[in-house]
Formats: sequence, structure tokens, C-alpha cells
Amino acid sequence: MKNKDYKEQILRENYEQYIKNGGEGLTLREYTEREAENDPDFYRWLFDDGQIEDFGYNLTEDQTTKYQEFIEEL
Repeated sequence: MKNKDYKEQILRENYEQYIKNGGEGLTLREYTEREAENDPDFYRWLFDDGQIEDFGYNLTEDQTTKYQEFIEEL
């Protein structure tokens, strides 16, 4: 995953804005998982891969593992 620290920073900033705007009190991990479920471009953005289908339906096993590791570290 390219620019992992930068992507984590962006997610943290978006999460903080979500909380400031009266968000539901999710953890950062829960917020990220929800973004992945609701944003069709999330996985393309996360992996810098325009070939990934909406909502990551065609993620490789390696990408799935890397995503799981990423959210566990959040």
C-alpha cells in the first residue's frame, strides 16, 4: 500500500471532522469500515488502483489481507 501514513492521516482528519459535526461516536476503525462499505471509490483510493471495482468486489487476497492489517493498526 503506497503512502500508508498519509492515508491514515486523511482518515483521521475526516474522522475528527465527522466527530466535530456530531457524528455517532464510532471508533476510527469503525468509521473506516463504514467508509469502505459506503464509498465505491474507497479501495481504489486506498490502494491507488483504478482497476479495483466499486466497493472492492475484486480485491486480491493480498489486498484483502493488507486492508485487514491496516484497519487493525488504526
